[in-house]
Formats: sequence, structure tokens, C-alpha cells
Amino acid sequence: MMPVWPRSRSAPCARQGGDHAPPDAYYIGELDVDPTCRNRGIGARLLAHAEADARAAGIGRKALCTGVSNPAQHLYERFGFRIRETKTEAEYERYSGSPGRVWMVKELG
Repeated sequence: MMPVWPRSRSAPCARQGGDHAPPDAYYIGELDVDPTCRNRGIGARLLAHAEADARAAGIGRKALCTGVSNPAQHLYERFGFRIRETKTEAEYERYSGSPGRVWMVKELG
């Protein structure tokens, strides 16, 4: 399981098509849960930890980038993230194996 890193940059998202995360956002660069441990609430707990960390730092929004075909997108939406931008392009698919990516943002209010 990978830790949540504040304001880090996810290589495929940052490399392909620029950085679309709001500059004032707590950026989740990578959130991975071992496949044998999925569907146990671990991803939700990691997102909650990131949100608490962002709030403690006075940051008003979180952002992340994920593949359009990543099933975790449903978790992010349930957790309050909304799609800000969708990009599909052949070069990204060749690089990542995914037909595109979505940039998602959650306002912490």
C-alpha cells in the first residue's frame, strides 16, 4: 500500500498534457491499495487522512488524477470528488494503457 503524499506529482498525469491540478490544492499523487486488500475501506481511510491533513494545513480543496477506466473513480466520487476535466488521447493510452484520464477536485469548504 502506498502512502498519500501531499502535493506530489503523479508522473503519467503530470507528464501527459500538463498539470491541471489547482495550484492551491492538496494534490494526491498516488493512492494504491494492494489488490488483495481492496474493498475493505482502506482507500476511504486514506482519503479521509488526506482530507484531515489538508484541513489542518488550511488547504481548501483536494485534487487527483486517475485513468478513465480506473474503478477507484467511483470511490473518489462517493468521497465528494467531482470531475473537473477529462482528457483522452492516443499518446496517453500508449504510455499508460488507459484511454484517458480525469482530473478530479473536491472542495473542502
